[in-house]
Amino acid sequence: MLRETDFPSEELKKQWIKVRNKKLEEMAQYFRPYFHLTKVRENNNSYEVQGYFYQPGFGEVKMGFEFTHENVAKYTDLFDEPIEG
Repeated sequence: MLRETDFPSEELKKQWIKVRNKKLEEMAQYFRPYFHLTKVRENNNSYEVQGYFYQPGFGEVKMGFEFTHENVAKYTDLFDEPIEG
């Protein structure tokens, strides 16, 4: 699986992070609609995703998910096409 450290230039790394975060946010929205991603941490075999959604009457509700690389590959096209600069 690709990691932030796999990219030779800062520009490619930023492009990867942008695409990765979008896919992880979409994956989280499957479980919780209107989820907004605020932080991603890469682990050896997973991504920890933190964010929030707004609940009328309660305000901002923070929550997190952990997605294995296997599930990210299975349910998104994140790893299908290489990022090129």
